[in-house]
Amino acid sequence: MLLFLSLLLLGFPAAAPAHTSIDARACAAQGGRVRPVCLSGTPMCVVPYRDAGKRCTGDRQCEGRCILNGAPPKNPKAKVLGRCEASNNPCGCYTTVENGRVARSLCVD
Repeated sequence: MLLFLSLLLLGFPAAAPAHTSIDARACAAQGGRVRPVCLSGTPMCVVPYRDAGKRCTGDRQCEGRCILNGAPPKNPKAKVLGRCEASNNPCGCYTTVENGRVARSLCVD
């Protein structure tokens, strides 16, 4: 429950509950594919972002989130460059970048 609330507060798309049926045609019309996500294997319409891999300094430059490649710097105020995430799949561990600096690191399952 805490994870779900965290996702809602942070604005990340939540995977559909296991009992929800996902319309594969509607998903494909968005350019996505229904696939299991996270450790639970919950089906979700995973849509790739057109700007995946583009360099960024914050989410405003991406369709999704701006994610840091590699480990965060030891100095939390150090300037960093991220890359726009590949898709709307919310699962995994990553560090977000905002205003050219590390914003937060988190793992979503």
